[in-house]
Amino acid sequence: MSKKSDEVNTILKLTDLALNDAEIRSDQQLTYLLIEIKKEALKGKVFYDYKRELSRYVSGFSRRNHFRVPEVLLKLMAIIKTPKAWSGL
Repeated sequence: MSKKSDEVNTILKLTDLALNDAEIRSDQQLTYLLIEIKKEALKGKVFYDYKRELSRYVSGFSRRNHFRVPEVLLKLMAIIKTPKAWSGL
């Protein structure tokens, strides 16, 4: 398996785990974003324009949940990448 294929499979697994977490599902914006990320992963994409949004939504989730962040979200943030060409934006 290629590295990209492994990353896609990991993203799919992590988004499924996150979407099955009742605490995460209670956050509508985060849930919507996770569904969008999963759709992109199903298309084989591992470079997203969602990195900044995900960071912002996870920060908000953390503040609303006594600064606790489920491990699955931390792992997902670590694997989702922004293309290098966009890194300066």
